[in-house]
Amino acid sequence: MPFVDAKEFDSLSEADAATPADLSAYPRPQDPSASDATITRVWVQAGSSSPAVEIDYASGTFLRSAPSDKEMLDQGAARDRYEEMAKEFSSSSKGEARVVTVAGVPAFLVPDDESTWVDGSTEGTPGLIEFVAGGQDVNLVAHASDEELLQLATSTIQKNG
Repeated sequence: MPFVDAKEFDSLSEADAATPADLSAYPRPQDPSASDATITRVWVQAGSSSPAVEIDYASGTFLRSAPSDKEMLDQGAARDRYEEMAKEFSSSSKGEARVVTVAGVPAFLVPDDESTWVDGSTEGTPGLIEFVAGGQDVNLVAHASDEELLQLATSTIQKNG
């Protein structure tokens, strides 16, 4: 279960029908490795009119989305926050965590196999890219190259703004 009080659904349409929020409007990638056609499971935070959502894809990629803090809607503030995150994360990411720009939007990128597990190892840790799209804080997590993470983020931003 990705978050407290999450309910599991087999499809986006099933989750959308059971939730007061319009989940079809939530940001999602449209990429061969992660698209609406490859959704395997949807998790929705129960009891919220603006729930957090996790969407799992057949490729192993998953997306977590939740309403963004108002300050993060300002791209300058978002860039500043991501720069703070990159500095904080540098000790657990071999210094590879960084701020990037995707389709004109600031984003925080942690490369595949760069973050550290609790035991100190880095092998097998997925990559992550975080950004704001459609008023949502979006985290895309995948065992993918930086270029593939950027492509996933670009497809999400272009589809959802």
